[in-house]
Amino acid sequence: MRHNQTHVLQVIGNSSFGGATRVIHAISRGLQAAGYRVSVLTSDPRTQELFAGIGATVIPCRHYVRQLSPLRDALAVAETRHLCRLYDIDVLHTHTSKGGAIGRVAAWTLGLPVVHTVHGFSFHDFSSAWARTLYTTAEWALAPLTARMVLINGDEYRLVRHHDWVPRARTRLIVNGIPVPPLPAAATAHEGCPHLVTVGRLSIQKGYRYLLDAMPAVLARFPHARLSIVGEGEERARLEAQTARLSLNAAVTFTGFQTDPLAWLTKAHVTVSSSLWEGLPIAVLEMMAARRPIVATSCRGTRDVLTHGENGLLAPPADPDALAEALVTMLTHEERAHGMADAARYTLETAYTETRMVQEYVTLFRDLRPTRATAEVSPGLEEAVPSNSGE
Repeated sequence: MRHNQTHVLQVIGNSSFGGATRVIHAISRGLQAAGYRVSVLTSDPRTQELFAGIGATVIPCRHYVRQLSPLRDALAVAETRHLCRLYDIDVLHTHTSKGGAIGRVAAWTLGLPVVHTVHGFSFHDFSSAWARTLYTTAEWALAPLTARMVLINGDEYRLVRHHDWVPRARTRLIVNGIPVPPLPAAATAHEGCPHLVTVGRLSIQKGYRYLLDAMPAVLARFPHARLSIVGEGEERARLEAQTARLSLNAAVTFTGFQTDPLAWLTKAHVTVSSSLWEGLPIAVLEMMAARRPIVATSCRGTRDVLTHGENGLLAPPADPDALAEALVTMLTHEERAHGMADAARYTLETAYTETRMVQEYVTLFRDLRPTRATAEVSPGLEEAVPSNSGE
């Protein structure tokens, strides 16, 4: 039986819980408040529990896999087609490269429009040539099936515009945002015993091996420094082995997954993001919210948010010597560090709020005006470049 409400399916697939999950959760709550029905397609138990808590229909998926698999991917397309029909879906909102590919192909076969949010392209500065060719070709092929493409950082928005993968009227730049908590007290003086905190999934992307390589130089200057690595992931065993190999066990703690990362960040004297690439990192926004000095890598996404010497210190990705130098500088000049922390908090409050992000998505879906009969875009949409596009 058809419902009067437009029914949006959030296609997450087999992606694990992370910063993007919280963004999708906020968007879904905003769509519900605006009168949309929301369902979510995911195999991750933590994500299923999160969305069930807001009354979204949770639809488990069986055939989504991270790696390329022609058979499983074909089964995932068929599965998604079946579920769209079964649940009377009107619009798909796809996420991740695999979710975007499967969802867009399935929607095309049904004549349903797709909003695809790129939470960071699968090709990046550390990709091999063949991976870059493969993924750019895939994006070029899938672009015509995309009613709206949302980019979350300026570099990728400009990349899409340069290659003209999606017409300007169907491209949006909507940067991530988080809830702004009450203003925390400023960090106390570390008195020679600084606490460094980093938050994120333990994956190659987050560059933790380089952060660990930087720690001996930090300890040479601040022997009583300690580092808390907050998160869980597939790289934990390798990182723990590296910690032991570098004789860092007394200085480094792996906390595992924590439900309240902000509570850990406010314990820090300096927060750290060592990522190799990002979309637009929620962890860095949380560091800004925590009003703690930030040392980060100048990777894609992060460099949209932080300006070196103004609201943080930046070092090149995969450069432990430069990262250590930035950390020592931040710890040495505490008054300057506190000023940058205040500037970062102001940046968050003025440009990266969840309220702003959600409203921009709700406006996008309202402009789409979907029907079950066609995936064509709405006529008469403005051609203007988003004001924060950097073009």
